[in-house]
Amino acid sequence: PESTMIDLPVFNISPEVCTKYRFRLISAVGLHCPIVFSIEDHDFTVIASDGGYIRPLEVSSLTISNGERFDIIIDTAGHDPRTYKMRFSGSNYWIAQCNEKSGLAFLQYGDSPVDQSTVPDYEEALNIPGKHLNPLPNIILPSNQEIIPIKDMKSIYSVENTQAADKTFYIELGRNAFGANLNNIRFDFFQHQDSSSTSRFCRL
Repeated sequence: PESTMIDLPVFNISPEVCTKYRFRLISAVGLHCPIVFSIEDHDFTVIASDGGYIRPLEVSSLTISNGERFDIIIDTAGHDPRTYKMRFSGSNYWIAQCNEKSGLAFLQYGDSPVDQSTVPDYEEALNIPGKHLNPLPNIILPSNQEIIPIKDMKSIYSVENTQAADKTFYIELGRNAFGANLNNIRFDFFQHQDSSSTSRFCRL
């Protein structure tokens, strides 16, 4: 082939047929790569996280990390029938392995034109004004963004067991002075054992 370039994804919708569309965002990356997602000129409503329904939250952007899922509703009412950018940009946290990297898709209203030559704008993607759901806790957000921490998401279902827990465990997977830990007990990696020493294993 003359080129290895492929077209950016296009999601075609028909606002005259249906005004609200549901999308499921899935972070299937294999690296430490928190991704900031937004849609040009659109707020959207988050209705589920990791398969569990939550009380709806309307936001302008969100951060999705490895293995996370968010279900969102896009309302097309009041929007011009044109094509809008769907932005995917790596968090600007220095340790993120997708820092300063961006991607695009398109939300196409009807048969509006799509410009496949559009180049992602990293700074634009990180500076969307409005409510930002689930940002990394150790970065400074732009002043025009309101932090919506993940703990503010509430299930639509009530908790059946309202009694106090017998024991509370705090599991931290982030990178800090302690590293990953369970109730401040750190998980250390032990020296790899030679697998040729079969005396330590059971035979089938």
